[in-house]
Amino acid sequence: MQQLPDVGFPCPVAWVTELIGDPWTPLLLRDAMFGVRRFEDFHRYQGIGRNTLSSRLRRLVEAGVLETRLYQDYPPRKEYLLTDKGRELFGVVAAMRAWGERWLNDGAGELVELHHVPCGHRVQAELVCSCCGEPLYVADIDFRLGAGFPAELARRSDIRVRFDHSQDPAPVGLISDSEDPAEGPVTEPISHECESSR
Repeated sequence: MQQLPDVGFPCPVAWVTELIGDPWTPLLLRDAMFGVRRFEDFHRYQGIGRNTLSSRLRRLVEAGVLETRLYQDYPPRKEYLLTDKGRELFGVVAAMRAWGERWLNDGAGELVELHHVPCGHRVQAELVCSCCGEPLYVADIDFRLGAGFPAELARRSDIRVRFDHSQDPAPVGLISDSEDPAEGPVTEPISHECESSR
C-alpha cells in the first residue's frame, strides 16, 4: 500500500486515509460489518487477489481494527472479527454509503437500507452537534487547534493561516496575548464546551 506524503503536521484525516484509503479496504470493512468473517468469503465476495487480500487484512489486524480467532484446528483456519476500534468505523462507512446514495446513485432509490434494530425504524446516517443536536454543516464550523497540537508547529505561518480567526467579529478559536500574530504561537483555545453531553 502506497504511503501518503508527509502533510507537515499531525492530521487524523491523513492517518485514517493512510489506513483505509485504498480501493479495497473500505469494502472489506463494509463486508465485515455485514458479518463476513472468513478469508475465503472475503475473496469470493470481493474478487480481490489473494495476496492483496492477505496484505489488507494483515494491516487491519496490525492496526487493531480487526482481530483473528481460530475456528478450525486441523488444518488451522482463522476468521477476522471487528474490534471495538473497528466497529467505531461504522460511522465512516455509513457516511460513505449515504453520500454515495445521494450524489452517485442514478436515482433508482436506496440500494441498501439501514434499520435501527432497537427502535425498528429505517434510518439515515447524519452528522449532528453533540451539544445542541442540530445538523452539522461545514459552513457553520470553525476548525481550531486543540490542546494536543504541538506548540512549535502552531507558530508556523501555514498552520496559522488555516486556523486564523482574526477577521471574525468576535474572538474565537486560538488567540495570542501578543498584538503581533507573528510573535507567538496560537496555543490557548477559547473553551465553548457544552455543559453536558447528549
